[in-house]
Amino acid sequence: MSKNSGNSYNDNTLNSLTNHEFLDLLDYPVTTIYFEKPILRNSLIPMIIKSTLYKESIIYFDFDTWFRFYLSTNSINQKLLLFSPNKKNLEDSLISFLSWTRPEFNLLIIDSASSFYHILRTTTDFNKANKLFVYYLFALKNLVKTINARMIILSFPKPRPSVKLTNTSNYISTKILNYLSEKIILADYVDDDIHIKTLDKDSLLENSFLLKLQ
Repeated sequence: MSKNSGNSYNDNTLNSLTNHEFLDLLDYPVTTIYFEKPILRNSLIPMIIKSTLYKESIIYFDFDTWFRFYLSTNSINQKLLLFSPNKKNLEDSLISFLSWTRPEFNLLIIDSASSFYHILRTTTDFNKANKLFVYYLFALKNLVKTINARMIILSFPKPRPSVKLTNTSNYISTKILNYLSEKIILADYVDDDIHIKTLDKDSLLENSFLLKLQ
């Protein structure tokens, strides 16, 4: 993200964060989690899903098929409906979901904003892709808030070129994602622990923790 949310830190000064405390950080209508390393998803997303109550239901938009692969090798007990849109049915899937007359779910996971935007760019030009990206994300937010549910948006860095970029440049549509989010989190690895940073709307550092997975 920004220069002030970079990777300089002294892990001796960071407060520890339990799994439960991390999950409390996600208790907002819309949260965006920026993953500095995609492999972090393997630890955090199963923990988030398994933390939901059995009576609660989850909608999972799997734009890069990662979660579909995860389900092929792991079992979950939660009530979950999986959407795996591709470039042929992307808009049909979104319109169908947004048209539900009686939507009932507790958590919507968008995995990920990066892959969602990439699919849009394979189907239309730059300007239209940007407009559709913003339109659908805000429509999903409105739906979530209408039924008092939560939405978690995942975002991963763009492939890094040989020229070093600022952290903000490594993610797509950071300003849009920050604007529609009530909580913004940047996750990275520190040895065997996970470095969790909460950011403000300008991607400036608010707090920094070490999440020790249990």
